[in-house]
Amino acid sequence: MKGNIIDIVNITLVVVFGIATLILGFKQLERKAFSYHISDTPIISINEKLDDVAVTYKGRPVENLRLVMVYLWNSGNKVIREEDFKVPVSFCATQTARGNSLVVAQIIKEPEGAQTEIIDHKVGHHSYRTALKPMLFNSGDRVVVKIIIADYGGENIDVNITGRIDNV
Repeated sequence: MKGNIIDIVNITLVVVFGIATLILGFKQLERKAFSYHISDTPIISINEKLDDVAVTYKGRPVENLRLVMVYLWNSGNKVIREEDFKVPVSFCATQTARGNSLVVAQIIKEPEGAQTEIIDHKVGHHSYRTALKPMLFNSGDRVVVKIIIADYGGENIDVNITGRIDNV
């Protein structure tokens, strides 16, 4: 009789710990992840001045013209909510310190029904970065941002992704 009670207790403990292990395992499968890829392609770069040749963008001569494609997506299996963005995801300075560059950004792909928007995110005194307004990203949602950077004065704007998302 005593052996049967010990067997029942052992089986009960195995079942309880087995269920707890399964629950914890499935919880670990849920993950919040955000990924990106940057494609930075020079369209034109003028290293030396050529007589009678001028390249312009929006009516102004340019020394460098770049096309930057930024691909952003929720690579996890949990929703990233608008309020999860503690610092908006940003791509590059809005302009250089001397103001010699022009950044034109536009959304070219977004989830259906999304309210995707490009904003200027303040990062310091008179310093802004081109950024994505915080928004809902369901698992697998993708946004593609096209950025044209026109350099009027020999400065180059670095393109890098910054931001902060809760629990990512």
